[in-house]
Amino acid sequence: MVLLHETRAGFFEAEDADFTTVVEGWLHRPHLPRHIDKLQRAKGVNERHLFLVPVDEVLPMRFFTNDFPAPARSPEGFTMLDGIWVWSNYWHQYLVCRAGLWQWIDFPSKDA
Repeated sequence: MVLLHETRAGFFEAEDADFTTVVEGWLHRPHLPRHIDKLQRAKGVNERHLFLVPVDEVLPMRFFTNDFPAPARSPEGFTMLDGIWVWSNYWHQYLVCRAGLWQWIDFPSKDA
């Protein structure tokens, strides 16, 4: 008997190239809307930030590395949030959406 490791394959052409569309799709996952609702209802806070670490099942292969450009538009459905921080365990930077603009942010150095 030969056991093979589980693998995952995908066709880039079949995947959406817009990371913002991927993030918007996460709104249809069972638990994310509750987190956003909780943030929107929070009282006595100056800023509302959502930190997301997507599991492999919701991150298309196209985005397994962080060598794609920051998205050009902000995601719909995340109103009243001051920031969305996304990090995958495959990436070497954070992807942050603040004030409607996405940007890559380097990890702080150990010496900082």
